[in-house]
Amino acid sequence: WKGALFYLRPYHNIDVMTLTDPANSAVVTLSSLQPGDLIRTRGGKHVLLVSRTERDGKGGLLSFSYVHSSQAFGDESGVREGTVTIIDPQLPLEQQEWDEVWKGRRPTLEGWMEHREKNEIFRLNALSEITNSKSQITNNT
Repeated sequence: WKGALFYLRPYHNIDVMTLTDPANSAVVTLSSLQPGDLIRTRGGKHVLLVSRTERDGKGGLLSFSYVHSSQAFGDESGVREGTVTIIDPQLPLEQQEWDEVWKGRRPTLEGWMEHREKNEIFRLNALSEITNSKSQITNNT
């Protein structure tokens, strides 16, 4: 039935690997994280959408919030939100403080660690183009 659904409504069927493919997005660093960025987890089976970033006066990342949705939480499934506090900007993402806890586990951190070599932070090319266009407009005025 998924084949028929894809044929009838292909725009509803985009997967994580397509979103984060080099044709559609680019890898970015934790320090350059901004709202709209994607954090690929579970080896490309799940994605977190960065919804907010908090920075210090020098532009250093202090924390970020993300949203995601999964059916893995039983009766508590649906859209969930979490925050990662940056303890030390020199440390990798997995060593920062992840606050989302469910039944004594940290599912988003576990997802980041699952097939870690396939997980990265991405910025959609379309968002990069918008950001670059805004920068050019600002610089030209």
